[in-house]
Amino acid sequence: MILPLKDAPPAPQETLDGFESYEAFIDFVQARFDLQPGEPEALYDVMVKLQNVGTDPLRVMDDCKARMARHDCLDMLRFMIYVDRLDLAQL
Repeated sequence: MILPLKDAPPAPQETLDGFESYEAFIDFVQARFDLQPGEPEALYDVMVKLQNVGTDPLRVMDDCKARMARHDCLDMLRFMIYVDRLDLAQL
């Protein structure tokens, strides 16, 4: 069933609110988190998906940093990346 244009859900966002560019996001997370090569880029994809479902990605990262121990925050970010990479069809 195709929805009429006025009832169509909003298109997914490919950029993150609060950052001027993709590079600004990468600089931000590299300065705040001790991520491995490839993780900042993967985290960007996760944050875009969170934003598309109505979650503020900047707040997620700020809460992680402020409310969790450094080690636990990195583990949570890595877990979100891991889940995002899962192929649920194969489970």
